[in-house]
Amino acid sequence: MPRIAAQRKEPSDAQIAARTAGAERLRAAAAERKLRKVAPVVIRKETAAPAEQVDAGVATPGEGAEINLTVREIEVPHMKNASPQKLERLRFFAEKVRIVIHDTAEEQADPRFSVRVNGREFIFVRGLEYTVPRYVVEGLCRAKPVGFTNQEYVKEDGTRSVRWPTKTGLRYGFSVVDDSAKGREWLKLTLRQP
Repeated sequence: MPRIAAQRKEPSDAQIAARTAGAERLRAAAAERKLRKVAPVVIRKETAAPAEQVDAGVATPGEGAEINLTVREIEVPHMKNASPQKLERLRFFAEKVRIVIHDTAEEQADPRFSVRVNGREFIFVRGLEYTVPRYVVEGLCRAKPVGFTNQEYVKEDGTRSVRWPTKTGLRYGFSVVDDSAKGREWLKLTLRQP
């Protein structure tokens, strides 16, 4: 049986106009998305000076001492749509805070230790004062080892059972020497968290 050739329908003028308008809307939306991705936001980033790149990220001891940093501007394309609250929070965590690292009575404890935050390493010596960004203080706050003990007890129904209470504390004891009122409140809330 021979096949009947399909008849080709020609689109009407209204259909052609609708297709053209739709294609133009899609092109405009794609161009707007592309422009949004390309339009960078310039923020200031602190980086170690070339002469001190060997010690980059090493906290400098001493009263009021800071890491010798230079400022360079970088472009961050994805920050364009950041909310003002997020930018304020980033500024808050970049503030410098003076802290003192406490000595410890542990015989096996190292006199030096490091804290790594976002790919940067900060090396501390116990008993010295440092000026570091607040995000490093948060790293010290959240460095809490968890210890478990076991206790036998008798339940109300008379059966014996075991429970495992936990103990947590700061791995590296420290005190904040100088901070703002908002920073002191943040520190209290952060230290209360497990």
